[in-house]
Amino acid sequence: AAMPHRITRSETLTHTEYFGDVHIDELITRVRIGQARSDFTGRRQSIHDFTAAQSFHADPLAVIELAATDSGAYFTNRLLRIAVVGTLPSVAALVRDYAAVPLTKFEVRHFAGLDEARRWLGVAD
Repeated sequence: AAMPHRITRSETLTHTEYFGDVHIDELITRVRIGQARSDFTGRRQSIHDFTAAQSFHADPLAVIELAATDSGAYFTNRLLRIAVVGTLPSVAALVRDYAAVPLTKFEVRHFAGLDEARRWLGVAD
């Protein structure tokens, strides 16, 4: 079953909110769909928001797969910056593990709250 999520897009921002029990395979699916969109090259900020997620599950190989997926997309959009929001320890671990993969090109940061993530990305509320 697909996890519940909500995607909100503005001119340069994609904000994906995740709910319930989230698995990295579903995150990778959402990322691939977003990167295949015709407007992907105009994206400058991405927020993956796990504030309402009850749990997040990832395994090391899937984190590498996510980084590899993103490294391909980097060649069509080098200006995208990614904020990952949430207080679950597994969400913080995702960002740490993703950033450690040599394939990783995008600038990515973890934030406990949405406000600081939006400030870092330079997007108004």
